[in-house]
Amino acid sequence: MHKFFALFLALGAVAVQVRAAEDHAIDTLKAAKLGSFMELIEGAGATAAFSNEKARVTLLAPTDEAFAAFLKEMGLTKEELMADADLADKIVAYHTVIGVTAGERTRGWAS
Repeated sequence: MHKFFALFLALGAVAVQVRAAEDHAIDTLKAAKLGSFMELIEGAGATAAFSNEKARVTLLAPTDEAFAAFLKEMGLTKEELMADADLADKIVAYHTVIGVTAGERTRGWAS
């Protein structure tokens, strides 16, 4: 199972953090055009949790290209992955850091 997650992350990910108090993770994913990961969150049944404006999370969201490469490497279709809610949930959890966002840890670092 670790092979799935390591490959998924290695193929490319974007750290998505909520930048404004009125934003939440789903809005940020939409703005970053990371639709495949957003669909995975929906498949995992976690949309409501990530739509909460008070949720303090950083998502290490794979790009759509990385998502497609992962599916190809694993021999899965998007539909097969979405149908496996347990696997979808594990992948979403693996790419989620709960608590302090990266922005709070790196504030003040040189750009």
